[in-house]
Amino acid sequence: INVIILVFSEDLRDLNVSQLFQLANDVSHIRLGDIKDDDIRYFLFTKPSTPPIMIENDTIGDIDVNKSTKIIIHGWIANNRMVWNERMTEEFVKNDYNVIQVDWERLARAAYISSAVDTKVIGNNIGQFILDAELKANKVHLIGHSLGAHVAGFAAKKIKEATGEKVARISGLDPAGPYFRMYAFIKEERLDKEDAQVVDIIHTDGGTYGIEFPIGTLDIFVNGGRAPQPGCVGNFNVMSLGDLIQHSYCSHEMSVTYFIEWIGGGKFHCRLCNSWQNLVMGNCDKYLLIGEEDVNKEMTGTCFAKTRYRSPFLRN
Repeated sequence: INVIILVFSEDLRDLNVSQLFQLANDVSHIRLGDIKDDDIRYFLFTKPSTPPIMIENDTIGDIDVNKSTKIIIHGWIANNRMVWNERMTEEFVKNDYNVIQVDWERLARAAYISSAVDTKVIGNNIGQFILDAELKANKVHLIGHSLGAHVAGFAAKKIKEATGEKVARISGLDPAGPYFRMYAFIKEERLDKEDAQVVDIIHTDGGTYGIEFPIGTLDIFVNGGRAPQPGCVGNFNVMSLGDLIQHSYCSHEMSVTYFIEWIGGGKFHCRLCNSWQNLVMGNCDKYLLIGEEDVNKEMTGTCFAKTRYRSPFLRN
C-alpha cells in the first residue's frame, strides 16, 4: 500500500520505473536512529523570484531576526520541492516574511513508522536551529502538513523547554493520525494546543490519514473534517486499489490547498461550536467568515466550516 500511495501522490507521478523501484525500496525499510547532520536542511526565501539561500553555519546570520519567520515543514514521502510548498512560499514572501523551508526528505522516504518515530528528533533539530539563529519566539510561525505538523509541535516544545517561551503560532494541516492516535491523552508525544500561543488545525481527512479529534486552540473541521473533500470527487474513475488510495490521500492534501487559499485572502465560512452534537442541535454561535489573519489567542474552540465544491474553495 505504501508503494501505491507514493506512485499516485502529487509530484511523484512523473518518476520513471527505476526511480519508483528505488522509492519502493526506501519505504520498505524500518530505519530508526540513523540520522545524519545533513538529513535536515534549511532553505531561506526572502523575496519573490529570487533563489533560496541554503542555511548553514556561515549563512545563518543572513536571517533578519526582526522579521516574522514562517517555517514550512513537509510530511511523509515528500520534500521541500513539492508544488504546494512552492505555492505557499510564494504567498508568504509577498508579505515580506522570512520563509524557511525545511527539507527532511531522506528521513521521510522510509517506512511510515520510522518517519513517525523520527518526528521528535527532527522537531528537536528544528527547535535547536531556531535557537541558534536567535529567532524571536513571538515572531515564529511553524506550518506543518501531516507528519510535519507533529514535527512542528516537537520543535515548539524544544523552544519552550529551552527558553520558557512559546512560539507565536503553529498551523497543523491535517496532522497525521496513524501512530499518533495512541497518544490521544499524552500531549507530550504529539502536537498539542499548549505548544504555541496559537495552534490552529485544519482537519480534512480525520479517521484515515489525519487525526480526527481536536488538538489545537482552534480546530477547523472542513466539510465535516473527513474524506471525501470537494476537489476529490466528481470526475474520478476507480480503476484500481491505487485509485482508491489516491482518492483518500487527496482529502489529506486538501488541507494544504485550503491553507494556501486562506493565506491568499480566502475566508472560511465557519461556525464556532464545542461539539458536533451541539452543531446539529443548533446550540452554537452564528456563522463567521474567518480569515487567516483573524486567528488569534482569543479565537478558541472548534469550528465547522463549509467550502465551495470547486476552486476557489474559500470565500473572498
